[in-house]
Amino acid sequence: MAEIRQKDTSNFNGSRFLVVDDIQDNRTLESLFLQKTGAQVEFAINGLEAIDKALRGDFDAVLMDLHMPVLDGITAAAHLRHKGYKKPIIAVTADCQQVVRKLAFETGFDDFISKPLSSFQLLSSLRKFCRQKTKEI
Repeated sequence: MAEIRQKDTSNFNGSRFLVVDDIQDNRTLESLFLQKTGAQVEFAINGLEAIDKALRGDFDAVLMDLHMPVLDGITAAAHLRHKGYKKPIIAVTADCQQVVRKLAFETGFDDFISKPLSSFQLLSSLRKFCRQKTKEI
């Protein structure tokens, strides 16, 4: 029997997200998922750049890889929280060890998504933290 999949109705039109990942393919995939919902996307390629952009920009959430050159995501999130950053920070990582997950939450991440990433995972996480509009099916 064929599985019936409901069309995703997420609508983040007008929302702004910062995608932080050192790998271009990952940034592209996340961007595609987000832009289909009407969201605007900006990028950072390491934690140092993410801190600067997050503190200067008005983002609805930050989607951050944990393992990057220059400055890793755990250190970047800790720095943002230390500076008083209140918006959601979501870990998007291939490192799904329980100890890493625990450290991410202790550092101040609001959610944890494992790679390989699916649009369902990403949008489900964002729906927990970000307001959206209802989209007609």
